[in-house]
Amino acid sequence: MKILLVEDEPSVLDVMKKVMEKHGHVVFTAADGHRALKVFDTAEPDLVITDIQMPAMDGLTLLSEVREKNHEVIVVVMTGDESAATAVEALRRGANNYLWKPINIADLLSLLHRYESIVNERVIGREIQKSIVFRSLTLSLENRLNFSTEYARFLVQEIEDLLPDKERRDIILGLDELLMNAMEHGNLGITYEEKNAALTEVSGLKQLYEQRLTEPKRIDRRVVVEFKFNGAFFEWLITDEGEGFDWNAIPNPLEENRILNSCGRGIFLSRLIFDEMEYLGRGNAVRARKFVKKPEAADETRD
Repeated sequence: MKILLVEDEPSVLDVMKKVMEKHGHVVFTAADGHRALKVFDTAEPDLVITDIQMPAMDGLTLLSEVREKNHEVIVVVMTGDESAATAVEALRRGANNYLWKPINIADLLSLLHRYESIVNERVIGREIQKSIVFRSLTLSLENRLNFSTEYARFLVQEIEDLLPDKERRDIILGLDELLMNAMEHGNLGITYEEKNAALTEVSGLKQLYEQRLTEPKRIDRRVVVEFKFNGAFFEWLITDEGEGFDWNAIPNPLEENRILNSCGRGIFLSRLIFDEMEYLGRGNAVRARKFVKKPEAADETRD
């Protein structure tokens, strides 16, 4: 495993580093949270072991920062606090486990053995994912606008092991925008002007949604999402049952007189997220693609 060890006491750091390296692990070190974050970004460790009490940035703050960057990395905190309060707070912030100081080497090795198995299973899973040469999925979605983000998350689950964290988050945001556009402007036929007017009233948008969802010609409309992955790119074709629109007339939200207007902003942001995006036919279908990028070789140095 690749392990990031964060400890401000040189003697403790040295002993733990030697023990872990002796058992075949690659160990990166840092003496405080600020330095640890820089190493974390370059080393991409499988496991972070951090002390709580440190100068500059303590372990709890580091833990929160790490969780903002990565939800999958395993984090173990070390604490010399005799009360359980610090350990409980660390677990609340997303730590996976804790060790009491002074460190018991047997406890440390037990944790390493347990987490090495988990990391290896993840690696095997990712390798299997990379063996897939074609995958497809079709969803027929109801107009549940409060579900748009969860719909997007579900679609990204199909490829989550094939993309870095940031790209996954960006694609979720992009798909969310396109799904909302398909339901809101497509199936429910809500114009930008109607939406902006509703937003000026308390619960106005909610009432507008409810009113449109009761109209006979709109109540049964669906959004169909056709996903495919062919080894070269990921593609989402999102089709609504609305009347369509003139997508060539979408304004650029970055124009000076439109910078504060939300009209067209979601589509504009989606274009920045996907490598290719185009509206089809009468404007009630949009195809978005993200190409598979070959991983670049990175030079990693150990402290």
